[in-house]
Parts: sequence; C-alpha cells; structure tokens
Amino acid sequence: MEITTLLETDDRKVLRSWLVEHHQMEREVWVATYRGKQPMADALPYMEVVEEALCFGWIDSTCKRLPDGRLAQRLSPRRKNSHWTERNLRRCQDLEQRGMMTEGGRQAMPALRREYEVVAAIIHSEERIFATQRGYGEWKDWWEFPGGKMEAGETPEVALKREIREELSAEISVEKLFGTVEYDYPKFHLTMHCYLCSLLTEAMHLNEHEAARWLTKEELDSVRWLPADLQLIEQLRNTDL
Repeated sequence: MEITTLLETDDRKVLRSWLVEHHQMEREVWVATYRGKQPMADALPYMEVVEEALCFGWIDSTCKRLPDGRLAQRLSPRRKNSHWTERNLRRCQDLEQRGMMTEGGRQAMPALRREYEVVAAIIHSEERIFATQRGYGEWKDWWEFPGGKMEAGETPEVALKREIREELSAEISVEKLFGTVEYDYPKFHLTMHCYLCSLLTEAMHLNEHEAARWLTKEELDSVRWLPADLQLIEQLRNTDL
C-alpha cells in the first residue's frame, strides 16, 4: 500500500487540526509516529495518534517503517458496523470524559451518542388532542406533544407538570402512561415517556412554542410531527380518549 499524504509533526495539535478540516472529506492520511519511550523528531507517540483518530471516528490500520526508523501509521474513517475492541471502547469513554471527543467520533460509536430522557403530555379534551409547534432550533416549525427533560430526582409525573407549567402556564392532571418511545435521532437517542393528561385550568399561554392546535383524530396527519412523536399517531388514532 502506497503512502500518500504523510503528516510529519511532533505537535499533536497539528494532527487534530488536520482531522478537524479533513475528516469528513478525505479517505486516509499517514502519520509519522513511534512506539518506544524515546521521542523521535517530527513524529507523534503512537497512542496520541490512536486517540486523535478515535475522536473523529477514524481508525488506525496499516503501519510501515520509514527509512529513518520512524513509523508511518495509516488512519482512515471507520466503516459502519465494524468491530470495536473493548480497549478502544474504554479509550473513547475516557476521551469523552476528557472533553476531547467530537460529534464525528460519537456517531462512529453509537454507545457514545448523547441520550436524553424526556416526558411528553398528550393533552386531550372532547376527543381532541393538543399539539404544539416548535419555534426554535434544528426542528423549528415541526409539531410535537409539549413536555421536556426530567430533572434529577423528579418522577415523570412531577417533571411533566413542571414542564407544562413552564411551557404553557397551565396546570394538568396526569392520568396514565400512554407509552414510551425509543427513537434514534442523528445526534442523540431519545427516550420519551408519554402520558395522557387533562387540563385543570382553561387558559394556556405559549411561552416557548410558536403555535398550537387542537386536533381531532382525523386531523392528526394535517401537521408535520417530529419523528419521535410520529411514532404515537397511529396508536392515538385507534385509542378511545
């Protein structure tokens, strides 16, 4: 295998900068490295090279010896569904704790994707269901059931009442668990506990959302639901409220 681009440096930041700029476009890079305790000029310790590759979802493979005794280590993007060793899994967990892991590295290793546990209120009244439209972020203008993240020490019911109070300035009665959705978004995994709820106060105010609608079962397909929320629509359509 021919050595194409050879990165020769004893500064780890140079390798990281190269990966920041090229890890999504290039298919390989060779890095001058060494494995012994004695440093070598214009070369990085092997472990530093491995760690930087893992941070960006890349992997080390072929290694060649250069004429001056240094090693040329090939790095390339990790293939989907490739085997992970326990050692590299532990390394990635350590890199995450040290604040070095990038989103590219997390995506290559599903176990390191962010995980969120949230609650959602399926507020119903007179066979209609309350839906809200996001007014911010990547999913702006998509529709969802109101709710949000659980805080430490909260039960789902307590968290849901707090979230509805914050989002809608309303009080609710949490009736029963309707279902729990597990959904993989591109950047995180979502666990969403969804409860059937009813209003204890008539007035509501949209503190975070840009719009809201009361939908009949026949109208549930008239809005563009967030992918996780969409998992509930068919079940709701066949449920007596």
